[in-house]
Amino acid sequence: MAIWTARCSLALTTLAFVGCSNTASQVFAIDGQRYSVPAAHLLSGSREPHLFMRIRHPDRAYDLVLDERLQVAQNGPGVPRLFSINDGDAAGVEYYGRPTGTVVCRKAVPPNGGCGLRLVHSGVHWTVLFPVARLSEAETIQQDAARLLDSYAE
Repeated sequence: MAIWTARCSLALTTLAFVGCSNTASQVFAIDGQRYSVPAAHLLSGSREPHLFMRIRHPDRAYDLVLDERLQVAQNGPGVPRLFSINDGDAAGVEYYGRPTGTVVCRKAVPPNGGCGLRLVHSGVHWTVLFPVARLSEAETIQQDAARLLDSYAE
């Protein structure tokens, strides 16, 4: 897997790095939406075999994941396909209807399981991953994740 860093230059249909320097923030565009994310918040990213990005703010209890394969993928009407939760064959997947959409949890994810929800920000489909122990906070997490993406947006 090819990993990108703040020093690389990349141009893709859905992702284009706007800057190319070893600065404190990585500036990039996804489907026309520009983001500036502190390099310390970028856990991983690749462009091959498909675009993938994982962001973790140090003061948040969730990850933001952009997986190009899952941009609009669904496992059924109203059931989004989410990175590492229900994007493949897995036992122990549970679906919870919430006022802001379906939350998908997989109990098999260590140590206590994991949940995810779909967040569409400026037309870009993100997976928000959080611990199953915080299922009751799903709406709050989703709102906070949207504000975090707003703070990264230019």
